[in-house]
Amino acid sequence: MPKYEEGSTSIESDISYIYDGIELDGEGVVDIKPRSYWGASGTISSGMSGTRSLAQLSHIVVHHTAGYSSNDVSYMKAVQDYHQSLGWGDIGYHFAIGKSGVIMQGRSVNYVGAHAKQPMNTIALGVTLLGNFEFTMPTSAQVNSLVRLLSFLCNKYNISPSNIIGHRDVPGPAGSTTCPGNRFYNATNALSAIRNKVKSSQTTSLTKNQKDQQVKTFVQNKLNYSKYDNIMPKIIGYGVETWSPLIYL
Repeated sequence: MPKYEEGSTSIESDISYIYDGIELDGEGVVDIKPRSYWGASGTISSGMSGTRSLAQLSHIVVHHTAGYSSNDVSYMKAVQDYHQSLGWGDIGYHFAIGKSGVIMQGRSVNYVGAHAKQPMNTIALGVTLLGNFEFTMPTSAQVNSLVRLLSFLCNKYNISPSNIIGHRDVPGPAGSTTCPGNRFYNATNALSAIRNKVKSSQTTSLTKNQKDQQVKTFVQNKLNYSKYDNIMPKIIGYGVETWSPLIYL
């Protein structure tokens, strides 16, 4: 049997760096935490605006919460409590992204949102970043998660990345706001940088074998395994490893 050095066998909780330099074709890896993650209260049916056909979805509206407290979970719950106090029935957004980059499920996508007034609420998904970005930027983790989530949603619901807009871009009185924050909005050239990132993530169409090879090449470069090609693990299906050739130590 092979002999291994002694050491910790714990797995790092955050291995997102493994995707650095790897181009995904929009399907990505999106971890959306369920409502139970942040302790959501049940919806109040009398305050809900009804359901809609998902085929109606044509836009995604990006927001900021214009505030934050001590952590992602507690603030997410505080936002829901506030929205329900307004008689909205549930948190108004469909998704929220915390300072840590965690993506959290808000109200079900089947329900008309409460974030941009009608008719936009019926045809749009509402995505918010936790924080106030009038004078500061979201964290890099938030921006990375935003691009990944938007790409996923555009693919899933056949929404054009060109229809990713800020709350202030909503036509009519609903757009009378600085949301999603002057600093963030201006730094991304009215979110065009975000739209371009989403578009670029969808232009690459790779086969599964090409993706497998891309990951293998990345790991070789990252870990400097090039001089050990004869025992380099063949990475198949993103995580199932088989060793070739069979070597006894």
